[in-house]
Amino acid sequence: MQYIVSRRPALLTAFLAMYLGAFSQSDFQTAVRKCDSLFQQGLNEKLIPGGTVALVIGDSSYIKSFGLKQVERNQAADTTTLFQLGSVGKLFTAIAVLQLVDEGKLDLLADVNQYLDGFAVDPPGRPITLTDLLTHTAGFNDRLIGYLARSEKEIQPLGDHLKALMPSSFQSPGTEINYSNYGYALAGHIVERVSGMSFTAYVQKNIFDRLGMRHTTYFLPDDYPQLEAYATGYRTRDTFEAVACYPRHATPAGSALSCASDMRKLLIEFLKPTGRLLNPTSFERLKQQHFTSHPDLMGYTLGMEEQFLYGAKGLAKGGAFTGFLSEFIVFPDQNLGLFISTNTQTDNFLEMFRSAFFPHLFPGHAGGGLRQPMTLDVREFAGVYRSERYNHTSVEDLLALYQGKLELKISEQGDLVTYQNGDWRHYRPVDSLTFQNQSAPEQYLVFQRDESGSIARLYTNINLAGFYLPVSLTPVAWYDDPVLINEYYVLVLVFILTFLFVPLYRLWVLIRRRKIEGYASQVLVPQAYLLPGLLVLTLIMVHFFGGFMYLARNINDFYFGVPDVFRLVQEWSYLLPVAVSLMVIATVRLWQTRRGILSFRIYYSVVCACAIIHVLFLYRWHFIGLHT
Repeated sequence: MQYIVSRRPALLTAFLAMYLGAFSQSDFQTAVRKCDSLFQQGLNEKLIPGGTVALVIGDSSYIKSFGLKQVERNQAADTTTLFQLGSVGKLFTAIAVLQLVDEGKLDLLADVNQYLDGFAVDPPGRPITLTDLLTHTAGFNDRLIGYLARSEKEIQPLGDHLKALMPSSFQSPGTEINYSNYGYALAGHIVERVSGMSFTAYVQKNIFDRLGMRHTTYFLPDDYPQLEAYATGYRTRDTFEAVACYPRHATPAGSALSCASDMRKLLIEFLKPTGRLLNPTSFERLKQQHFTSHPDLMGYTLGMEEQFLYGAKGLAKGGAFTGFLSEFIVFPDQNLGLFISTNTQTDNFLEMFRSAFFPHLFPGHAGGGLRQPMTLDVREFAGVYRSERYNHTSVEDLLALYQGKLELKISEQGDLVTYQNGDWRHYRPVDSLTFQNQSAPEQYLVFQRDESGSIARLYTNINLAGFYLPVSLTPVAWYDDPVLINEYYVLVLVFILTFLFVPLYRLWVLIRRRKIEGYASQVLVPQAYLLPGLLVLTLIMVHFFGGFMYLARNINDFYFGVPDVFRLVQEWSYLLPVAVSLMVIATVRLWQTRRGILSFRIYYSVVCACAIIHVLFLYRWHFIGLHT
């Protein structure tokens, strides 16, 4: 454990607090004590194995680390221990882009294709700009398959990786916010192209070295769990379970590792810019809103998410990486900045920290800001919505349905309610398309209609680990409802599987006929119709276990690319529509010829219908062929 405080003389700090609106020295000391107590509470309740914090208020600053960086070795964290920043590292990408804008080498509003070589992006509508990339409004599909490398030496050159795996666009740029790691990866590659340096070398020279961030790095050695400089990430269950971290190919999306002592320097530069990173105009660009889905909603600056907490306006960048959560937040008007990182991927501690720390700093604003509700029939707004952040054209579509859904129900009071962050949140209408959170007045649901008047979009700010992230969602059709898939679609598969008993039944009849003369002399199950049904059954079984079940059981393998087993099964999946077509023909012939008993013809037709539904299901979720 390490604890460092630095500050200007108390009289000077008090003077600045009075005339510049900063907190007083007493406020700083109280905030430090609150940080200490909250971290100690997190350790006592086993919410975190360890963590680190940097706090800047006015001219006073504080850094401290808590708990263990490596549980297995009982190694205590200190203020130079390297934690995974996750997407907090996107700040470095945004700063790098703006530095090159300062130098006249990049234009925020130019078509990004003019900076690329060997590949291009081709969105619908207008061209993609750097502003679109930095505000997550480029309209890219998301991608997870092939995102990670198994070792440092397997990391692909950024340009090669993007040329092979750059996601396509699913909407016109500037339409709405949809978070994109690959958008930032592309921005980082443009930094490479224009500067003539690798992205990591550029950031090291022009950001880390300029601020004296001596420990911050993009290098994650394969043996990092044995090195004292690095924290190990954990999954919190009954105990802390270590999880492996792997390097990303898309480095500019957030592969940096840093510590409290270095991140304090970045906080200070944000609150009191020295010009070492950016000129004043670009620093304002970095901190000003550049896109929001609605005036009531928090939006994006060039690199950060807006935050409205208890009446105070802040800017934040959150990060999540396997085994780690991090947050970088500044309140420019209050001259306050906070960096916090923990080596667990569960967000219980950060939720607790946020709900206790910020109301303590801004007590006069907590609980206010509710607008006058209006009377409105809310039934058309209820339902299941899904985040638009997913790959609309690959098998990731189905996985993302469960990870990014929001279900809105109607309460007895006529509010829209949803279960978020361990509690039910009530939203009341304040106009015909806008609903306000009654317990967190800064949070809204904003709906949008299409040309026919139906609800087409839901925009909101999702609370993740205590901080807000803008998201865009769409209503889920009844046939895509996760409840329908989980609870009822399995019946389709079960009914198809019952066809396995048909040849067994026919074999039993043949055996009985040999023993009993005249037994079941009529044609019960025509032999000619068994083959199409068995072919369909076999292909579905192979695809179910080699496709669906393999994907579910080996999901982590897909982060490194498409496994050979899955690739082979998906290439054979084209046979499924052919086999089902043969079964449809057989069903028609069965009724035309009236072969077999009536109950078998009905049963065969139902199995055929289930097989058709299954193929349509596979087609809907991109499981016919290899779509990755």
